[in-house]
Amino acid sequence: MVLLVEDEALIRLLVSDVLRDAGFDVVEAASAAEAVIALSAHPEVDALFSDLELPGGPDGLTLAHHIHEHRPDIGILLTSGRGHPNTTELPDGGCFIAKPYDESEVVSLLRQMVHRRNISRRTAVKPNIPMATRGCS
Repeated sequence: MVLLVEDEALIRLLVSDVLRDAGFDVVEAASAAEAVIALSAHPEVDALFSDLELPGGPDGLTLAHHIHEHRPDIGILLTSGRGHPNTTELPDGGCFIAKPYDESEVVSLLRQMVHRRNISRRTAVKPNIPMATRGCS
């Protein structure tokens, strides 16, 4: 399951449809506060896909660090059209993809994250599978 955090409703709807068409279950949030509530309600979340710029409180990077601190098993993919963090700012294993992005690359990155989490669950050991993209820590 992917937790999608995007404040722009039309973008959130489009990305949600793309992810569902790719076979993901998706839970949506429009802010960091909504995302934290959604994550509490859906412990089965495998990956976060969040915009960096979010309204009314913490930004996407702060949200990503919060989630990584409390749920390090969740894959983290961040995006923005207005600049991007360097890899040292990302949580361990986190990735960034700039807007506009190729939908197939987003799907591929999220599949890798879900695959890594599934391996971790089965083996109870953090797998050493490299992410096949730039912008990942």
